[in-house]
Amino acid sequence: MTSIAIPPVSYADTAARLLAWQSWGAGATTIIDCGTGPVFSLDDIPDEPHWLHYMAKLAEFARVLVFDYPGTGLSDKQEGTSWTSPELSTVIGRVLDAADVDRAVVMGAGSHSPAAVQFAVDAADRVEQLILLNPVVRFAQDEDFPDGVPPDVMASLLASVDPRSDPGEQYEDDDIAVLAPSQADDAAFRSWWVRSARRAASPVVAGAINRMVFATDIRPLLDRITASSLVVQRRDLALFGPMQGRHASQRLTDCRYVELDGADMVPFCGAASEIVDEIREFLTGDRYRGAAERAFAVVLFTDIAGSTALVTEVGDQRWREIQHLHHDAVSRVLARYGGRLVQDLGDGTLSTFSSPGQALRAALAIREAVRPIGVQVKCGLHAGEVELRGEDVAGITVHVAARVAGLAGADEILVSSTMSDLVAGAEFAFTDRGEHEMKGAHRPAARVGARVILPG
Repeated sequence: MTSIAIPPVSYADTAARLLAWQSWGAGATTIIDCGTGPVFSLDDIPDEPHWLHYMAKLAEFARVLVFDYPGTGLSDKQEGTSWTSPELSTVIGRVLDAADVDRAVVMGAGSHSPAAVQFAVDAADRVEQLILLNPVVRFAQDEDFPDGVPPDVMASLLASVDPRSDPGEQYEDDDIAVLAPSQADDAAFRSWWVRSARRAASPVVAGAINRMVFATDIRPLLDRITASSLVVQRRDLALFGPMQGRHASQRLTDCRYVELDGADMVPFCGAASEIVDEIREFLTGDRYRGAAERAFAVVLFTDIAGSTALVTEVGDQRWREIQHLHHDAVSRVLARYGGRLVQDLGDGTLSTFSSPGQALRAALAIREAVRPIGVQVKCGLHAGEVELRGEDVAGITVHVAARVAGLAGADEILVSSTMSDLVAGAEFAFTDRGEHEMKGAHRPAARVGARVILPG
């Protein structure tokens, strides 16, 4: 599980209205995060492993201020909240005042990028630098802006946010497919997304927010930005592709533009570490504390088999109990075999070992330890050099291990040919599963997927 203390929620008392905010990390640079795209509450961060991990990585090198806009999350819910970019710009300034910060790096993602841009114009003297992640420049298509959403799609979107419409789950489900497609098949994430979106904003407030987003056109503001800026754009976004970010970078006078693979508009989903690396390099000059330290490691991924169907069958409360029991079982096994838990992935884990044999013994033990819970796991292992990023690990070895795990079936432990070669002559026997192309791994890994069999 990501190791970071959850900061307390503070409140800014402004105009008889309380604004909830938090301060993560203690770096020399202060980032005020104007939003990740959707509207979620501060207290949703610890409940979503990807978001918590993203915040922890940012907090390694910066102090990060996050907040709930008026009428949402933990902030006061008052009638008459004005959802316009100038009003939201004022809120950003009030949060900086409450945190006793004169100047900060202003960051906004997706539909929150207009508020960040507005503040960079309204309060240029308080903006050190500007960071836009998958920005929305103009939502609707126009004669002079062909890269927006076509009129027929706009009409459908506007109808979907009418608070008088059927309050079913279809809109939120469609929302995930557009904003976080990498998590669309993760039942636990879907449950969290729908629940969190609904408690963050009432239908009336959510409708007002979305109508503001749909009316966005910040092109004139971009021309007035004086701060140096970073635009990070994923190129495969469902609604826009890469064109919105490219347009923003062309209008900003002092801009570094980075385009990454991926279809998630939400920055904490998908390869979030790539985005954090770009932010770190932009602000500190070092991509990751200078050159990344490397070391040999055995990487083990576990995944609860059939998690999507299981959540539907047992419900949210029992699923959370299963996740907790699974995590405890894995932790006990890791302690016995010298493993280190790197990440709790909700329905799985990422761990590392120094010994290939101990890693295989741990995988076998984990398979047995979770059976009393009523679940089966899929395990995948690969060994090689990894990049050490604080408490995290990265690099091709991690990617290959993840893909090996993806080939496994329920109650199955699969290893790469590298792993089976490293333990040759030990007590393990393997069944050859053939060669499997590892997309992105530059070459096929021979005999990936050899099944571990306990000695006779």
